[in-house]
Amino acid sequence: HTQEAQSNAVALANFCNNSAKTSNPVAYNFSVDGRDTVEIVPRNEGPWAAADANNLGVHVCFAGSFARWSRGQWLDGIDDSGDGLNEDLALTRAAKILAAAHQEYGIPLEYVGSGGTEGWPRKGAGVAGHMDFGARGGGHHDPGAGFPFDELIKRASTGGVVAPVVNLINAAAAASPWVGKRLDKDERPLKAGAFVAYENAHIYWKRGATAAFPVPHGGLFETWGTDYGYENGRLGYPTRPFTKLKDGAVQAFEGGTLLRKDGATRGFDVHGRIGDTYRDLGWENSRLGYPTSVETPVPGTDNIVQHFEHGDLTWSPSGVVVTLSKEAA
Repeated sequence: HTQEAQSNAVALANFCNNSAKTSNPVAYNFSVDGRDTVEIVPRNEGPWAAADANNLGVHVCFAGSFARWSRGQWLDGIDDSGDGLNEDLALTRAAKILAAAHQEYGIPLEYVGSGGTEGWPRKGAGVAGHMDFGARGGGHHDPGAGFPFDELIKRASTGGVVAPVVNLINAAAAASPWVGKRLDKDERPLKAGAFVAYENAHIYWKRGATAAFPVPHGGLFETWGTDYGYENGRLGYPTRPFTKLKDGAVQAFEGGTLLRKDGATRGFDVHGRIGDTYRDLGWENSRLGYPTSVETPVPGTDNIVQHFEHGDLTWSPSGVVVTLSKEAA
């Protein structure tokens, strides 16, 4: 179960106990968060949790959780509920409860639900969500499509023991000592990831990514932020380490490849068909040199042009045309 509110395991347990005196009692066998596991109703008793399914299993509620969360939000180790607690650690606590139930009652470590599409679990015993009991379970949709049942079961199969989560921002800093001293004590959460400021770079990580990447100060970081709006802009998050060029720097992002020549007032990205052609010509080492503009529409046509130090690349529905300036021709 998910709670659908910002809270913690102790507060949820207190709420459940107080509700027992009302006309609408709510209870679970356990509430968990990233710090505590609280037994609310003994494991061998049915709580007021899921209507016709009250007496059919051990009910665990993740305090401070929401059914709308993605798989990444459950597993990334970042506080997504605003309670300062770690959902990934709560998953491990729930896995220990499941492991104990497996040993005591023989509950199979197998997901037997259907993501809430069939209205009742497919098998008589196993692991399921509130949503898998349909209308007979109260018609709820928790814990949601993003809940990682596979990871919960994997951890339960090892008694709730899980390998430590690698902090990818720290790993990127260790692999790139040039970033210098860490300036932020904690990761700064973003809508879809997190970042940390260092002396010579900012390291960004996107939720679900397998690596984090530094964006160096002194050129690329400034133009990515000022001219492109950081991760919220068209370029999005970095996807590869930056490369120092002979007379500039380059780094790939989700929405394009950003280049900045040493001494230039800003950098420019290339992407799409124009970017592909620029790559095939040899990037900044081609006769075109560095980009000096973003793509812009050609008035009165469907064409798009991008300017470079020594020429232009013009896209039209029939392809990309290279036009070199006289000195580069």
